Amino acid sequence: MALPIVKEILLDKIDISFFNMRTTNRDIDIAELAESIRKIGLQQPIVVSEKSKGRFDLISGQRRYSAYRLLYKEKKDPKWSCIPAIVIKVKSETDAIIKSFSENIHRLELSAEDKMQIAGALMDKLGDVELVAKHLGVSVRKVRSWLGLAGVYKPLREMVDENKISQRDAKRITQVADDVERAKEIAEGVSAITEVKGRDKREVKRAVIDQAKQSVKTPVKVIVEEVKKKPPRKITVELTERVSEALKRASDTYDRDEKELALVGIEEWLKKEEFMK
Repeated sequence: MALPIVKEILLDKIDISFFNMRTTNRDIDIAELAESIRKIGLQQPIVVSEKSKGRFDLISGQRRYSAYRLLYKEKKDPKWSCIPAIVIKVKSETDAIIKSFSENIHRLELSAEDKMQIAGALMDKLGDVELVAKHLGVSVRKVRSWLGLAGVYKPLREMVDENKISQRDAKRITQVADDVERAKEIAEGVSAITEVKGRDKREVKRAVIDQAKQSVKTPVKVIVEEVKKKPPRKITVELTERVSEALKRASDTYDRDEKELALVGIEEWLKKEEFMK
């Protein structure tokens, strides 16, 4: 196999297109990377695809590209006006997205926003969740999880990126909140729950979200304190193998916790039979 040819390409000839999937975390450690490149040089060329009229799309290496631009801006030295690049051919937009995803997912953890955009872009092109999962080399459940973020309020997606709340909690809060302000209030209340003596904090958070749905005018801080004081009644139910397997399939399909889905099923039945409003 022939070695890839590295070319020096003018920074101004390179476009950061939608294919370069990292939309967040762009500025993390750019100055540090630029200083490293200044001292020891670029250790790995960027990857681009050639377009018409001598222009190129950036496929991978956005941080390296940004570091070069920073060096050129600060040093005003012509040697930083060009960057070593490997020029490749991409068969399609799908191919470009996958190449960019592969680069970014291993070099810097992508944000929830990025993953949502990747999954959405490929879903638009391929039209099938299983195909998207196969192309990206991830599970169908993971793809569904990323696609599900599209319906989540943006401030909550940011809290997911900051590890303040889980993706599941963000989705559930969006479902129960009447507007983004109430959603933010619930999310902040949930994120503040760290340890609850003798109880699983995940269950406490779930209970707070459920109670916030019922008590729409009650401040979330009050709801949190009420939930902490009143532990839920626990009932053990033995499931048949058929029901257990169905519950697992539902959990995988909808990326929701099995306990949560079981509770939803019970609540829906109770409402249907008018035992619960």
